[in-house]
Amino acid sequence: MTLVPLIEMAVLSLRNPKEGLRRVLDINVPRATLIPMIVLVIVLSVLLAFLTLWAAPVEIDAAMSVFPTPFSLAMILSGSMFIMIMGIYWIGRAFDGKGTMDEVLLTVIWLQAIMMLLQVVQIIATILLPPLADMLGLVAFAVMFWLLTNFITEVHGFQSPLKVFFMVIASMFGIVFGLTILLTLIGLSGGF
Repeated sequence: MTLVPLIEMAVLSLRNPKEGLRRVLDINVPRATLIPMIVLVIVLSVLLAFLTLWAAPVEIDAAMSVFPTPFSLAMILSGSMFIMIMGIYWIGRAFDGKGTMDEVLLTVIWLQAIMMLLQVVQIIATILLPPLADMLGLVAFAVMFWLLTNFITEVHGFQSPLKVFFMVIASMFGIVFGLTILLTLIGLSGGF
């Protein structure tokens, strides 16, 4: 598959997330391909994060002092993607969702790919029109929740995106609360 059909599916996913995701799922990506795809998405996300930092109108040395190393950022992204995949799969299944693990993996990969495309647009805006880049960042955040909600609705065969949205919000709070307790118990609270 070339880049043009992927961009067309990304545009379709932004206009009609359920139909866009359905087309991606209908490709029937082999299971052996999904893990390398996740690794590729993580590597590209790290590269885009550092490219964003480079393009931002801030002092690079000051920003680098608080920005994680590429390896640390890759570990953070890997962990957050793992939690997202497990959450979407297991919480969805708990509510009688029909999505398989392979479909959930591909859904998260597709969500990340679209978000990377939006990040490229934001990087270009950072270089050409810095005030627009901040606004695009907020729009991208809202788009992420909108896509995530519709993608979960589609992958699990749920009927109500609104219920899924509230399930996503409640799950995020639950996961953050659980991780906070776990980190505190093992002594890694970091001063929270």
